[in-house]
Amino acid sequence: MPKPHPMPPMTATADGEWVRGDEVRRRLKLTTCELAHLRESGALPFQKNGNAFLYHLNDAGPDRS
Repeated sequence: MPKPHPMPPMTATADGEWVRGDEVRRRLKLTTCELAHLRESGALPFQKNGNAFLYHLNDAGPDRS
Protein backbone atom coordinates (compact mmCIF):
# COMPACT_ATOMS: atom_id res chain seq x y z
CA MET A 1 0.00 0.00 0.00
CA PRO A 2 1.52 3.38 -1.00
CA LYS A 3 2.08 5.97 1.71
CA PRO A 4 -0.23 8.97 1.53
CA HIS A 5 1.43 12.24 0.62
CA PRO A 6 1.75 14.60 3.58
CA MET A 7 0.42 17.37 1.35
CA PRO A 8 -2.16 16.85 -1.39
CA PRO A 9 -1.06 17.83 -4.88
CA MET A 10 -1.81 21.37 -5.99
CA THR A 11 -5.40 21.62 -7.11
CA ALA A 12 -7.27 24.03 -9.31
CA THR A 13 -10.36 25.81 -8.07
CA ALA A 14 -13.20 27.34 -10.03
CA ASP A 15 -11.60 30.77 -9.72
CA GLY A 16 -7.95 29.82 -10.22
CA GLU A 17 -5.16 27.67 -8.92
CA TRP A 18 -3.67 27.24 -5.42
CA VAL A 19 0.07 26.66 -5.20
CA ARG A 20 2.56 25.97 -2.43
CA GLY A 21 5.04 28.47 -1.10
CA ASP A 22 8.00 26.97 -2.96
CA GLU A 23 6.20 27.52 -6.27
CA VAL A 24 5.30 31.12 -5.35
CA ARG A 25 8.91 31.78 -4.30
CA ARG A 26 10.20 30.39 -7.59
CA ARG A 27 7.74 32.34 -9.74
CA LEU A 28 8.18 35.64 -7.90
CA LYS A 29 11.89 35.17 -7.16
CA LEU A 30 11.40 35.62 -3.41
CA THR A 31 13.39 34.29 -0.49
CA THR A 32 11.62 32.28 2.20
CA CYS A 33 11.93 35.28 4.52
CA GLU A 34 10.48 37.71 1.96
CA LEU A 35 7.51 35.41 1.40
CA ALA A 36 6.90 35.15 5.16
CA HIS A 37 7.02 38.94 5.53
CA LEU A 38 4.49 39.39 2.71
CA ARG A 39 2.22 36.80 4.30
CA GLU A 40 2.50 38.30 7.81
CA SER A 41 1.88 41.85 6.59
CA GLY A 42 -1.29 40.76 4.79
CA ALA A 43 0.13 41.73 1.40
CA LEU A 44 -0.18 38.16 0.14
CA PRO A 45 -3.38 36.27 1.02
CA PHE A 46 -2.90 32.61 1.90
CA GLN A 47 -4.65 29.52 3.17
CA LYS A 48 -3.02 27.17 5.65
CA ASN A 49 -3.40 23.44 5.03
CA GLY A 50 -1.72 21.47 7.81
CA ASN A 51 1.84 22.78 7.96
CA ALA A 52 1.78 24.15 4.41
CA PHE A 53 0.80 27.61 3.24
CA LEU A 54 -1.11 27.76 -0.03
CA TYR A 55 -1.36 30.86 -2.16
CA HIS A 56 -3.95 31.66 -4.78
CA LEU A 57 -2.34 32.34 -8.15
CA ASN A 58 -4.66 35.27 -8.87
CA ASP A 59 -3.43 36.89 -5.63
CA ALA A 60 0.24 35.89 -5.89
CA GLY A 61 1.70 38.97 -7.46
CA PRO A 62 2.57 41.70 -4.99
CA ASP A 63 3.97 44.91 -6.35
CA ARG A 64 7.69 44.80 -5.58
CA SER A 65 8.65 48.17 -7.09
